[in-house]
Amino acid sequence: MLVSVVFVSFVLIIFSCSRKSAATSSVSKKESAAVTMYQSSVKPLIALRCSPCHFPADGGKKRPLDNYDSVKVMAADMVRRVELNPGERGFMPFKKSKLTSEEIAVFKKWAEETAK
Repeated sequence: MLVSVVFVSFVLIIFSCSRKSAATSSVSKKESAAVTMYQSSVKPLIALRCSPCHFPADGGKKRPLDNYDSVKVMAADMVRRVELNPGERGFMPFKKSKLTSEEIAVFKKWAEETAK
């Protein structure tokens, strides 16, 4: 009887540990994909369309968008603002032309990926 209890306990411990590892692994894969997309698509777009205003190193005095963590926190608001039309309150990029639908799609896809 004691051997059965020990065996069942051992199996439960192994099973619960493996499930946590799988969950952690999938989270880190999602985060890794979001970081990769940020580096390859989002960061260059931000540098092109949001600089210098949102880059403190370039003299920008607005909310900084010069690193992954800052942009991740602002992702949903960024999408909302770039989808507005010029003249609407909150439109970005301020005093510049509206982003193309392709550029907006990059922000939206990345924001959706980071929200998962």
